[in-house]
Amino acid sequence: MEATMTGPRPSQARIYNRLLGGRDHLTPDRLVADELSDVMPAVGSIAIASRNFLLRAVDHLAQAGARQFLDVGCGLPVGAPVHKVARAVAPRARVVYVDNDPEVAAYARALPARRGGLGVVEGDMHDVETMLAAAADTLNLQQPVVVLMGAVLHFTEAADTILRELAERLAAGSHVVLSHAEAGHPHMEAAAQMYRRMVGPVVLRTATELGVLLKGWDLIGPGIVSAVDWEPGCEPPSARSPLPVLAAVATVPA
Repeated sequence: MEATMTGPRPSQARIYNRLLGGRDHLTPDRLVADELSDVMPAVGSIAIASRNFLLRAVDHLAQAGARQFLDVGCGLPVGAPVHKVARAVAPRARVVYVDNDPEVAAYARALPARRGGLGVVEGDMHDVETMLAAAADTLNLQQPVVVLMGAVLHFTEAADTILRELAERLAAGSHVVLSHAEAGHPHMEAAAQMYRRMVGPVVLRTATELGVLLKGWDLIGPGIVSAVDWEPGCEPPSARSPLPVLAAVATVPA
């Protein structure tokens, strides 16, 4: 039986934090996360796989020379934040955190290391122009930027528009790093239906549909694979992980 929502509304960021094993969540968020786990016991593993993929990609791209990162829908992560992973490789890397949740933006602004190449934007991924304009206070948009979109595009019908506008506005050599809930898994479909009733929209997509969304970008690495399977420079595995969460890294062509 689904939990009844009372008091504060559940938050995407806090629900994700709960699924990652964090502590920055409230009772309504725990109720939703626990309901999701009942419907799909692997949902916590999916969240962890998604987050681990994103941090692997940050490390790989920093090793390859990336020095600017825009973390869209940064949420309330557990473990190392993006700027620490990037700066372990490139101490002068510049990072901007973006979220449309005022609580998340306030949390990010409180980061002790905010000074010196770190920025926070309270913005929405649907308004790419405004988001990038605000990020330009910290990032040089005439140079390549890595846009991180971990577990956010499945919350919108407008993913195609968002990715197209990013490809049009970012410098050649920029990257997008994304993870996305995969369509076709019965438990994932049931969890998505429950999430829609309790929180808000979810759009599951197949690998083929994600490939269509990335038109205008050049896929790198193994292409669109399970988040568990994504490793830089590797071929797609012959037997992919059963976790229904997709991952991809793509670049704006010259």
